[in-house]
Amino acid sequence: MVDGKVESSGLAHNRILPLPSRPPKLESSPQLVLVLDRVRFDLDNWHELGEFVWFAREYPRIYRHHIEHAEFRLQSVYNSFEDVHKSLAKRILEEDSLDCFEMAVSDKQVRTIYWNFESYISALCAALDVLARICTTAFPQQVPISFKDFCKRAPESSFRDILRGAQTRWAQGMKDYRDCFIHYTPVDTILSLRFVRYNQGWQLRGKLPANPKAREILRFRWNRRSELLSYSMRVWKRFSSLDRKVAQTILRAYRSGSYPLRTTDLFRAGG
Repeated sequence: MVDGKVESSGLAHNRILPLPSRPPKLESSPQLVLVLDRVRFDLDNWHELGEFVWFAREYPRIYRHHIEHAEFRLQSVYNSFEDVHKSLAKRILEEDSLDCFEMAVSDKQVRTIYWNFESYISALCAALDVLARICTTAFPQQVPISFKDFCKRAPESSFRDILRGAQTRWAQGMKDYRDCFIHYTPVDTILSLRFVRYNQGWQLRGKLPANPKAREILRFRWNRRSELLSYSMRVWKRFSSLDRKVAQTILRAYRSGSYPLRTTDLFRAGG
């Protein structure tokens, strides 16, 4: 065996590993949007809360815009993976005497996958900032409106704990990818998808560095866990979980009478 791959052609020669299950499409607005809709409908007749009601309508819509953008990009990435998977799997099954450990394709469709991936993580990063801004209405004082500064300087609260937990577990890593690809370098100058033969069979892989903070192609490191499609799916699940947690926390606070705490001066960016 070489680097987890099969040396002989017998064990996994013709076994094609399937792609992960397709990510579910959004059937409704994100949970945070639905909860804020519920809150603003309840408060709509409270004229002294008119600015908050307006905010609770507009900023969840901005948040939904970024989430829908991210979902579109993720579905586009998956569709392209499906096309490449079908094409290369057919070649592997037809070339029964094939004696190699990988097969690759590099074309415009592959480049489109990486363009969509970069847009995908950028949209989720934008959604994180809007989510943090929505959370500032849970405090009586002005609180930083960006995700990073909220995690760093927001007063102690369940909201800060939830966002900090996400930052530590996965959001900072996603932002590292976004910063690397937007400000420094793409994954590679010749992008490709590869069918690689492991003990379990042939797996389609999109190249993704394990250390995006290196910010330099020649310093990137690679491992089996770092793969573009599976990473994209994990991030989507984690963001969806974050959306639910924040929505549930706002709803509990509203029911207990402790939300919203700041209802004016909500539209001044950088406040």
